[in-house]
Amino acid sequence: MSATFSAPNPEHEPTRAEHEVLQRYLAGWARAVLPRRGQTHAEGAGEPRLLYVEACAAGARGAFGGAGFETALGAVALLEHAAPRAAIPPAVVLVEEDPEQVRRLVAALAARGLGGRLSIGEEATLPAPGGIRVVQAPWATVGATLGAHCADAGRALLFLDPPAAAAVPLAALAPWLASGRADVLLRFPATDFERFSRYRGTPLADLPPHGRRLLHALSALLGDARHDWLAGWRAPQAAGAEAAGAAMLRLYGKRLRAAGAAVVKPVMATDAAGEPLPLVLATPEPERALLLNRVVHEARVAGRLRWPEAEPTDDLVRLEESGVLDLFGAAMPGARVRRADLAELAERLTARWAGRTLPFREVLAALAESALFAEEVRRALGLLKQAGRAAYTGLAAEAEVRFAPAGVTLPRERRPRAARQALELEIEDGSGS
Repeated sequence: MSATFSAPNPEHEPTRAEHEVLQRYLAGWARAVLPRRGQTHAEGAGEPRLLYVEACAAGARGAFGGAGFETALGAVALLEHAAPRAAIPPAVVLVEEDPEQVRRLVAALAARGLGGRLSIGEEATLPAPGGIRVVQAPWATVGATLGAHCADAGRALLFLDPPAAAAVPLAALAPWLASGRADVLLRFPATDFERFSRYRGTPLADLPPHGRRLLHALSALLGDARHDWLAGWRAPQAAGAEAAGAAMLRLYGKRLRAAGAAVVKPVMATDAAGEPLPLVLATPEPERALLLNRVVHEARVAGRLRWPEAEPTDDLVRLEESGVLDLFGAAMPGARVRRADLAELAERLTARWAGRTLPFREVLAALAESALFAEEVRRALGLLKQAGRAAYTGLAAEAEVRFAPAGVTLPRERRPRAARQALELEIEDGSGS
């Protein structure tokens, strides 16, 4: 069974690939953190406060284009669509440095009837539940302050689409990563490393002013004031800009983990125009790393991202030519069918954890770097349960999974019909985080 995390807002369809990814990820995130289907507001009265923050998107919006606010407007609309399930409506913070962009953004929100919920200022404060706060300031100066409010937010999602590395110093992200409450989805500014490549043979003391500024911006991005990253960057330069960018994306992931991120998922994608789109997700929930796998796959199916030229590095997942026919009877070029080997996945799970009992969260954490979807892991565990090689009463994040010792078959447990129906609903929702 599969779920499609698509944004229910056709009026503002994203025009950039990273915006498509955000909309789909935001829908999946809201689905996970909001009350589940059938849960009443009274039952969800103790649910955490939700916060969506978007920053550094001015470069993506272009020169004050009216369609340039599709990310913010789409996110607000999507949360509005999901909010009826929440006892506490989500709050939204939009950080924008340019005064003209702020004016246009506020006008666009007001035009959609949201003016009564708007607050505007330079202070990095959170709005009341259901409110929208527009902060006129550089992200680099207010990011850490907003991150310190994560404890008040309960669950937060931060989206960063920076125009340059200087906009997103690691110091401004550190409170978000350390909070254990926030998902951070970021377009990695790899092009700045390409720009710096013109200086790779230049001693640091001889860098011109622009080169020195760029060096300090990249070091701030990586949280490396001593510029130690240069040693690991120069080596892959010989293999080209793509290899060097991938190396820096991996290094960035390590720096995010060192700053407190529980799970980091880097993705090297390519947009429909053939431009590299390096993305990185830092999240406290392993299941969301697998959600990003699904989001990227759906963006490829939708034509926003290109299919990879090579097979996935995960040997449990393969892409095959679909043979889908268009209206004129010809095969659609580049179409793919994704297949996951669930039987082999089940074998690997039981081989790794035979005789052990552990939370489902740990099973997912071990697969965070894979190309799998979370529901495929659940289905593989279902195969093991049917065969008496695993036992569990649910597959929420903290639910325990007991793997049978090698050569042992566990007795099947019969549960009441209501409990079976609850589990079916949980699997359908992809819940657990």
